[in-house]
Amino acid sequence: MKHPSFFMLSVVLLLAATHLPAQSVSVEEPVSDNGVKFAIVIDSKTFSKVKNNVFEYRDALSKDGLDAYIISGEWENPDQVREEIRRVYLKNQKNFEGIVLVGDIPVVMIRNAQNMTRRFKMNENLFEKGRSSVPSDRFYDDLGLEFEFISKSKRVNGADGRELFFYDLKPESRQYLAPDFYSGRIMYPAGIGGDKYKAIGDFLARAAAAHLNPPKMKDMLLSRGALSEGEDPQARSGVVEMLRDQIPFLEYPSRLLAIDFSKDYDPVTDNLLRALKSNRFSIFYYRGHGTYGEMQPGFLGKGDITEDRIRTLPVQMNYIILNSCFNGALHRGKDIAGAFLFSKGNVLAVQAVSINSWQDEWMSRYMGIIYGGARVGEYHRLAPLLERNIIGDPTFHFASCYDYDLKDQTVLKAEDEQYWTACLERGFPPQAEGSRNNSLSCVAINRLQAMGKLSSSEIVQRSLKTISPSVSLEYIMQVYGMFGKGYSPEVSEDLVKMFRYGLGSNAEFVVRQTAVIELFYSDPVLCQALIESMNSSIRLRRNRCKGFTEEALGMMPPEIVDSILATSPTRQNAKLCSEVKKAVEAGQKHKRTELMILTDTHTETARRVLHAIAVKNWPYPDQIPLYLQMIDNKSLNTELRLHLADGLGYFDYSYKKGEVIDGVRKLLEDETVEATMRNSMNTKSSLRDMLKKTLSRLEN
Repeated sequence: MKHPSFFMLSVVLLLAATHLPAQSVSVEEPVSDNGVKFAIVIDSKTFSKVKNNVFEYRDALSKDGLDAYIISGEWENPDQVREEIRRVYLKNQKNFEGIVLVGDIPVVMIRNAQNMTRRFKMNENLFEKGRSSVPSDRFYDDLGLEFEFISKSKRVNGADGRELFFYDLKPESRQYLAPDFYSGRIMYPAGIGGDKYKAIGDFLARAAAAHLNPPKMKDMLLSRGALSEGEDPQARSGVVEMLRDQIPFLEYPSRLLAIDFSKDYDPVTDNLLRALKSNRFSIFYYRGHGTYGEMQPGFLGKGDITEDRIRTLPVQMNYIILNSCFNGALHRGKDIAGAFLFSKGNVLAVQAVSINSWQDEWMSRYMGIIYGGARVGEYHRLAPLLERNIIGDPTFHFASCYDYDLKDQTVLKAEDEQYWTACLERGFPPQAEGSRNNSLSCVAINRLQAMGKLSSSEIVQRSLKTISPSVSLEYIMQVYGMFGKGYSPEVSEDLVKMFRYGLGSNAEFVVRQTAVIELFYSDPVLCQALIESMNSSIRLRRNRCKGFTEEALGMMPPEIVDSILATSPTRQNAKLCSEVKKAVEAGQKHKRTELMILTDTHTETARRVLHAIAVKNWPYPDQIPLYLQMIDNKSLNTELRLHLADGLGYFDYSYKKGEVIDGVRKLLEDETVEATMRNSMNTKSSLRDMLKKTLSRLEN
């Protein structure tokens, strides 16, 4: 988890902190010594109002195995908060687990970091900062990231006067997420009125009670909005298959209730609201559409569920997972996540997305460990996103469903190779017995790979021995991540093997995810595997898989695809050949349109820039020489060149990554590249700075 440059960086930042404005900060040491450390970070005014509740929460954490610091201060800006967290963390690096931000802790809006978001790709110069920035607590829990303060503002639509702080991710910063610990935020929504201090105090009392008597796991409620998973029944079944593979508890049909909305009939809003009030469920998992202050499970706005409606409900679930756009908007005065947390029921933690979400996201990755008693923050930290945050108590956990307890294990056993090897091979910890927990095996793969104890070639060999779709997908994602963080021909060869393995899987969700990430790799050697996967998807009526496979085929050279269709047994399947040719032509048409607009000097600059940004989601490998040539062309619009330079950084998962690295390095060696160049929108980054960031991102 630690990085080579981290210790030097820590020293530099600690020295820099001495130049921060004076502030009043108090740090109370833990009252216990269990061995695992935690920090409650709170503003002074909130602390004075709810001090007894904070102590009650701290004491409950102590009895539950966490030694909690209390850091209170009159916070003027996020840097002050971050440095106090850093000081405590550096004292306890080997056993520090997480933080919770209570009350009015500054909200950070991150810019220049869209390479760390799933689908959020926006022109930050064109849209106002409140809309084009990412509200994220990675500022506080990923201390290896480097930021530069830009400005602060209270005049952001919907913020209800909350002061927001805007930061750029520096070009020289690490360009991927690796949180040092988990975080959560107990923040009362500014726009809903009422006594926020009483509400926070009451919540802390509820959280403390849950630590003294952890609730037992009950059933899960799964709700899918209209148009989610493309209304593909096979895709929806694929999500359930993964849940049951990761969580044996859910294999019993009665343990999982699914409420589906459809475009074909009126929304079943009443059924969902009724279920939210039921004592039957422990977890609510929502996959659907959303916007600021609303869940939108119905079709064309039918059946929308507002923040005001949620807040009045006695929501009984302890844990809420929202895979929906804008439902965790930290910067807004009203949001759905906050409404759930401060509803009249028993909600203790909400995991939600602050900007756009992606409905095909593998949200359940590692989820099964919470059924073994792991804290929700641990599950959250293992698969971080810039835009995903925990609203509520990140230390919350259920009573384990097994005869072993996974609470705090990712800290206590962080470097224990023997422990994680046993978890990988057995599905439960050493000296334990019980049913196999495939999520624990997935975490073990994550930990062993992070420790350098699991090479890509070993993963290829191990993948052939597993029958678990979630473990299979974890193997694929780990090799994909290894390739993205560095450039190695050996890892590239192993990744091709894993792509073939995933595209040939019997599990719908594994095929779907493999097709999604293969689009960014786009090596023509995978054409045959993609065609075979499409054939399987057509035969099994997996429309969602077929759609993503079509997009991946659309990135391939038409002549290679035609050659395969003409020489392989596939040529006898007229329907398949027709579908493949349509997919390739659609991709080529999309590429021609992009190129026509990008290269047309008569097209308005704003439109050309928009299509330069589209390069991030459609990195055609054969266009790399053109992009390099346009960046080097000093007669072109500066903003266009800057966005293309940024776009090249999104080839970090392309099989032609090496070509981009060589091209960018050559551009940086050109002394005529202007170091002081500014674009037409007064962006701070020069072209040289953007190229440095691109090279850093590709070479990390």
